[in-house]
Amino acid sequence: MGSAVAEDSDRFHSAQRAFQEEALEQADSVALAQGILQGDSQSYRRVLREISYHSMAPPGGIAVDFDIHSPHLVEARITAQGSAILPPEVQTLTSTGKLSTKAMPRIQFVELYQDYVCSLVLRVAREVHALLPVKAVLVTAYSADGLPALSPVLSTIIHRKQMERLPFDTLDPSDALDGLQTRTNFKASRRTGAFQPIIAFTPSDVLFTEPASSLQSVIETANRLLEELE
Repeated sequence: MGSAVAEDSDRFHSAQRAFQEEALEQADSVALAQGILQGDSQSYRRVLREISYHSMAPPGGIAVDFDIHSPHLVEARITAQGSAILPPEVQTLTSTGKLSTKAMPRIQFVELYQDYVCSLVLRVAREVHALLPVKAVLVTAYSADGLPALSPVLSTIIHRKQMERLPFDTLDPSDALDGLQTRTNFKASRRTGAFQPIIAFTPSDVLFTEPASSLQSVIETANRLLEELE
């Protein structure tokens, strides 16, 4: 009889501790949500740390840092080294069925790296928009591949309404960013086999009245096409 009472008491105390822990977690979540809705910077930082270390789950060669400029604007800086992400070789099957391994051509490397960087930029912006009530996210990607020093190679400003309109099930990351307020020089990069540095956007470039169309993006896209034809 005594052992049954002791066992029942242990189960009760275990369930009580579990309930108290769950109640504390729930209270913490409620406080965090309230802080986010009030635009509290500490609450924002906590959520952004979750993006940096858990949701993104970055492999080696990738780092994501955030700045909170206001409750409406978050800036993200992504450092992605292609040499640590993409394989240096390409493997194919010959006509006889043998495995052939060759060094990846530099142009192919740059094209793959471009798609990877663009998709990473979109993912970071999408995560921030999903978790925080910001109006815009400024994302700049940095690289040192083919450059003398770490430099910005892509910079974009994505407003919430623009993000909501993107067809993520079917979009091409590079094409999607071309239709937004984006600075990059990937066209020249394909010709030279290396990324070209650009001047990154700053918070002062962000207009919270979303333009009906990104005239600047259209102009920069046209300039890249002209450079490609030269």
